[in-house]
Amino acid sequence: MNIDSNKRIFELSRARIEAENRYLEVTGKDVVVYQRLLTFILGNNSSLDVKMDRETIYPVSELWKYGISGDLPIIFLKIKSINDIDTVAEMIKAYEYYKTKNLELDLVILNEEKEKYDTYVKDAIFDSILNRNLAHMINVRGGIYILNNIKEEDKDLITVYSKLVIDAKNGSLISQLNDFEEEIPKNSAINSSEKVDIVEENKQENQLVGYNLHYYNDFGGFSPDGKEYVIRVNKDENVPMPWSHIMANDNFGTLVTEGMAGYTWYKNSRLNRITAWSNNPILDIPAEAIYLKDDETKNAWSLGLNPMPDNNDYYIFYGFGYAKYMHESLRNKTRGGSIHSSK
Repeated sequence: MNIDSNKRIFELSRARIEAENRYLEVTGKDVVVYQRLLTFILGNNSSLDVKMDRETIYPVSELWKYGISGDLPIIFLKIKSINDIDTVAEMIKAYEYYKTKNLELDLVILNEEKEKYDTYVKDAIFDSILNRNLAHMINVRGGIYILNNIKEEDKDLITVYSKLVIDAKNGSLISQLNDFEEEIPKNSAINSSEKVDIVEENKQENQLVGYNLHYYNDFGGFSPDGKEYVIRVNKDENVPMPWSHIMANDNFGTLVTEGMAGYTWYKNSRLNRITAWSNNPILDIPAEAIYLKDDETKNAWSLGLNPMPDNNDYYIFYGFGYAKYMHESLRNKTRGGSIHSSK
């Protein structure tokens, strides 16, 4: 595949996404909110559940009376006042966006308006769905379910099986999302209640001692053949400042650091960034991270030094056109690599 073909693929992909977003009336800020919501929709967020008797058992079959299978992620949206209909419209718009990305989920909308002659909330919910041309998705698998004034025990039932519970009276999606993120600790990827006591390994000895590195300076040095620069870091011993490694050709490039921070660009490293970049020489914050978890011990760590290191050493190998990351934790050896052509 030549450079012109690569360029055309990028251009076609960009044109398709832009046309799709224009059709959906989705802005860049909307996409950021939807992606942040995915953290809760696809993850285990029991800490967001409403207060209820945790010991109560709700069989999933109880959902079937509403036509909900329980097999797909559920977003539970509650509304009581017509003044909060904008939040419902926001969520329906987000649902349509996820649908175009082939993400299956059930959106359950509960109308809590008191029963009376004028059904303002009920009518507004249907209008919001019709405005997005989604009438065909009402009460079908992976669709939108509209419920009206159900029993309290059924509210609890749906809440238990929901990945995300939104109450329209609490404001817009982004304001509620900010509240959700404040409630969950930074290490929410690991449920502390699941963590078990284990015997920690003794900290590894410095393996660079036997490498016969040239110009070794306690942090690293050049390999004997001069083709690699090898670095050793851990959470207690780190380099004074991030040590960056750039791999690039005329059209494509990437920058990485010993902590696995960095970013990728197309042609212009300043104007055409493909991934996010936090140019912070103190914290060296990675835009993306890879986490590993031992299912038996429930311990977890990051593949690179940041953002969640364990007690063992991390080894980084910088070579011409590539970077290798090696780490051993609790008898699990991991290796990550970033390879780039020099042509």
